[in-house]
Amino acid sequence: MPGWRIALWAVLVLAALLFLWLVRGVLLPFVLALVIAALLEPGVRWLRLRGMSRRMAVYLVATGFFGALIGAGLWAAPNVARQVSSLSGAAQDLTRGIVEEGRDDNFFVRWNPVVQQRQQTGATGRIDEMLSRYSRQLEGLGLPSSRRALMDTYVRKNRSKVAGFVQGAFDSLFGVLTNMFSQLFVVLLVPLLVLMILLDMDNFRRRTPRWIPPAIRQSTLGVARDIGDVFFRYLRGISIVVALYGLAQTVLMLVMHVPYALLLGVLFAGLYLIP
Repeated sequence: MPGWRIALWAVLVLAALLFLWLVRGVLLPFVLALVIAALLEPGVRWLRLRGMSRRMAVYLVATGFFGALIGAGLWAAPNVARQVSSLSGAAQDLTRGIVEEGRDDNFFVRWNPVVQQRQQTGATGRIDEMLSRYSRQLEGLGLPSSRRALMDTYVRKNRSKVAGFVQGAFDSLFGVLTNMFSQLFVVLLVPLLVLMILLDMDNFRRRTPRWIPPAIRQSTLGVARDIGDVFFRYLRGISIVVALYGLAQTVLMLVMHVPYALLLGVLFAGLYLIP
């Protein structure tokens, strides 16, 4: 193959990559549609091997998938909204509790035996009890060995910074959740793109070889086929594992009555992808 043709193809590939980079802001529905189509293609192929036409197989598999997804969304949406509202209130209370000094922590009242008894039996008393077990080791390391010393050393002088960090973290989480529910364009476009990709998959496979120069067509198709098989199998496998892991965690936390079970299930599923 002449050198100028290789250079031309390299320029075309670089131009395509540059174009994708420039339009990366609108690629989300197309990427999601490609991932879902890769997940559903084995089901379509299985139905076709049993005599069903591709169009009917695509409609049947897509209807089942999106029907299950819509049903799960209708069940989860009210619970997620309620948990987000509750978590927002808890975040505000936590931030307020960090910024404002507690009534029982005031120097003029904490000598009172009633206040001391209340602290002994409350959450602060349990924290002091836990720290007292390791007081010798903590003091040896130069670390606070009581709740009040911990507050005086690290929290009280940095209240505003800690409160700002906590509030910023929760605001970021709420922003992500709000954006997820506000992407109506993506929700409407993805199913249409999935149907188009699945229905035109055979035509795409037949037309693709024509785009490759004849001199390198066979070798390129062989390499692309191997890479595509490995990539899409990995994609299907990791998607199924993440979905099952998140579902198992959510069900377990719902059974154990853990607060914010649905939000934690989504969080754990996302963290599962991190090595």
